[in-house]
Amino acid sequence: MYDFIILGGGVAGLYTAYHILQSSPDSSLLILEKENLLGGRVDTFQDEHMKVEAGAGRFHEDQVLLLELLKDLGLSNKIRKISGSASFAPTETPGQFMNSILDIGETPPSSEFVLPFSMSLLKPIFQVILDIALGKQNIPNAELILQVILASKGEPRSRLQKMNFLTYAKQVLSPEEITFIEQSFGYYSELVIMNAYDAIYLMEKHLSPTHQFFILQDGLSQVIENLEKEVLRYKGAKILKQRRISSVQWSKSGGVFTIGCSNVDTSYKGRVCISALPKQVLEKIPIFRPVLPMLHKIECSPLCRIYSKFPLKDGEPWFRGLPKLTTNNHLRMIIPYDESSGIIMSSYTDSKYARFWKQLFDKEGEKGVNRELLVLLKQSTGIEDIPMPVKTHVFFWECGVGYWGVGADSGQISQAIVKPIPEMDLFICGEHFSDKNQQWIEGALETSQKVLDFLSL
Repeated sequence: MYDFIILGGGVAGLYTAYHILQSSPDSSLLILEKENLLGGRVDTFQDEHMKVEAGAGRFHEDQVLLLELLKDLGLSNKIRKISGSASFAPTETPGQFMNSILDIGETPPSSEFVLPFSMSLLKPIFQVILDIALGKQNIPNAELILQVILASKGEPRSRLQKMNFLTYAKQVLSPEEITFIEQSFGYYSELVIMNAYDAIYLMEKHLSPTHQFFILQDGLSQVIENLEKEVLRYKGAKILKQRRISSVQWSKSGGVFTIGCSNVDTSYKGRVCISALPKQVLEKIPIFRPVLPMLHKIECSPLCRIYSKFPLKDGEPWFRGLPKLTTNNHLRMIIPYDESSGIIMSSYTDSKYARFWKQLFDKEGEKGVNRELLVLLKQSTGIEDIPMPVKTHVFFWECGVGYWGVGADSGQISQAIVKPIPEMDLFICGEHFSDKNQQWIEGALETSQKVLDFLSL
C-alpha cells in the first residue's frame, strides 16, 4: 500500500513526486511508467552523429516554474539564450527572406516577389505600436497577428472560444493577408485547430518575438535525470518502468485505488492516485469516463522534428549564417542547430505537415526523406549546392501537444479537471490540461502545482 501512486513518468509526474517528497519525506510513493525511459516528450536524443532535442526544445523568461526548477536542480548555469526571431522564405522567390512584411520596402529592385496586398492597409498606429513593442527583428507575420490581437480585446471571451483563429482573423484582415499568415506562420494547429481565444493568448504570451528564449545546454533530458535522482533519494519512493496502465479501480469503503497493468500480473494499491497521463490515454481508462466531456474539448496534434547532419566544406556547413526560417512548403520551419557540426533542424512541422513526413519515412525510409528534404531546402533557401546529409533522424509524435479546441473553456476545464470526482482522491495533471501554458513544459509544471495546492503540499 502506497500513500501516493503517480501514473506516468513524464515531467509532470516526476515534478509532482519531487515536491510531494520534499514536503512529506516519510511518504511512500510509486511512479508507474509505460516506457523503459522516463521523460515522455522531454527527450534529448544522442548518437554518434548528433545530440538533439527530439521533443520539447525551448522555454522563455516568463516560465518561472521551469526556471525555478532548473535552479533547484543545479542546471541554471546551462541556460543559453537563443533568438525568437524568424524570417519568411517564400518559395516563389528562393533565397529572398523577409524578417517582417514591413521589410518589403527593403527588397532588392530585381526581386519579382510582390505582396498581394497594399502596405497601406497597415495603419500608422499599428506601425507605431510595432516599433515600440517588437523592434526591427520579429516574426514575419507579427504586424498582421498584432492587428488581430488588438481587435480581439473588444470581443467577449465566449465568442472567441466558438471559432478558430483564422475564422476570427477573417473578420479583421483581407483574404490576401489571411493567405500570407497561413503561408508564413510556422505552426498550422494554432491557426485551425485551437480556438481563437486560446490561440491569441498563446501568440501574445508565448510566441512573441519580444520574449527572451532559451535552450538548455546538453539537453532538457537532464531535468528528467536529475528529478529521477532526487525522487529516488527518498526511501519510500519507487519508480517502475514498462508498466502499461490498463485499469484504475477505487474502493469506496476503504478509499483505496487499485492500479492494474496489461503487461504484468501485479496490481498496485494506493490512497491517493495522481494521473500524469496524456488525454488520449485517459480516454481509454473507465474510471475517467465522467471526465470524457472535458477531455473531448482538448485536441491532439502530431509534431515532427527532422534533424540532418551535413558534411562541412572548408570547415563550414552549407547553411552558415542562415536565420531561422518559416516557409510555405512541407518544411514549414527550418532551424539551424549547430553550425560547427553541420546539424540543422531541416524541418519542424505539426498537424497534416507532420503526417506527410511520417508517411514518407514509413514508406521510403531515410533515403526518401533526404531526397525530399534536398528538393524543398533548395526551393526555400535558393541554395543549389546542398550536399546529401550524412545522417537524418525523424522524430514524430502522434500526440505532440494538446490544444484547447473550438468550444473549449480552458479556464473552467483546467480547474475542474484537477480533482474531477469529488469523492475520490483522484487528481489529473499534465501539459494537455494547462490553462495558460499548454504546449510548454511550464504547462506540465503549472498543472502539477495545482495538484500540490489541492493536497496542501
